[in-house]
Amino acid sequence: MNRLSNYLFFGFLLLIIAYHLFTLEIQPLPWFDEVYFASIADNFINNGSLVPEIGSYARNGRPALTYGPVYFFLTGLSMKLFGFGIGQFRIIALLSGLLCVKLTYSIVKSQITAESWKYKILIISILTDPFFSLAFHQGRMDLTALCFCLIAIFYFLKGRNNNIFVSGIAGVLSLLTTPRSIVILLPLVVFLLIDIFQGKQYKKALLWALPFLLIYPIWVFIGFGGIGSFMNYYLTINAVTNSANGQYVGSNLYIPAHEYCLILVAILAVIFGLIKKGKTFFLILL
Repeated sequence: MNRLSNYLFFGFLLLIIAYHLFTLEIQPLPWFDEVYFASIADNFINNGSLVPEIGSYARNGRPALTYGPVYFFLTGLSMKLFGFGIGQFRIIALLSGLLCVKLTYSIVKSQITAESWKYKILIISILTDPFFSLAFHQGRMDLTALCFCLIAIFYFLKGRNNNIFVSGIAGVLSLLTTPRSIVILLPLVVFLLIDIFQGKQYKKALLWALPFLLIYPIWVFIGFGGIGSFMNYYLTINAVTNSANGQYVGSNLYIPAHEYCLILVAILAVIFGLIKKGKTFFLILL
C-alpha cells in the first residue's frame, strides 16, 4: 500500500510538471509586466543596460532600477541560450516555483517530525493552489525572490558558520531580485538580534550580514551612483504622477479578496497552536 501511494504521489508530481511545461507558453497571454520585464532582460543580457527598450521613449531612456539585476540576468541568460520567447522567459519563474515547493518541504521536514503522508499532503496542497500555480506562468520575479528567501531560511535553520554565510548570500540575492524580499527576511534579522543579546553570538550575525555589506553596496554604486541617489530614488518614487511604481514603497493596505481565506486559516492555525501548546507555541525553532 505504501509503495502504491508513492507511485501515485510521484505520478501526480510528473503530471503537474508536464502540465506546466505544456501550458507555459499558452496560458496566460503575455501581459504588461511580463512584456516590460522581458524587454529589460533582453537589453540587460545583450547590452548590459536595464533600460526597457519597449518603453525607453516613455521613460526618457532611464533604466529600471526599482527591483534589482538578478531576475533580469537569469531570464536574460535563459533567452540568450535558448532564444527569445515566452517559454524561455517564463521558465525561470516556473523553476523558481518548483524549487519553492521543494524548499518548503525541506524546511518543514527539518523542523517537524510527522508521517510521510502529511508531507505529501503539504506538497499537493501547495501545487494545487490556483494562485500559486498561476504565478508559475506570469513572468514576474516574485517566485524567484521567494526561492532565494527560502534558501536563506533553510540554511539559517541548519546553523553552523558556513550555512549562516550561505543564508546571507541567498538573502542578498533575494534583495537584488526585489527589495520587497525584506518583508520575509526581517524575521531572520530578529532571530540574529535575539542571538546577539542572549547568546553574544556576534560572529554568527556578522557572517550573515557580510554578504549584504559586501555585495549590495556594489549594486547601489553601480546602479544608482551612491547611497544618496539610492535613498532619493526610493523616497521620491511614490511621488511620480502616473508611475507604474506608485505606492511601491510602503503599504496601501490593499488585501486581494482571495487572501482573506489564507488570513483566516493562519489565524485559526495560531489559535489552535496556542490551545495545544500554550506559550511554547512561540518558542524559536533554532
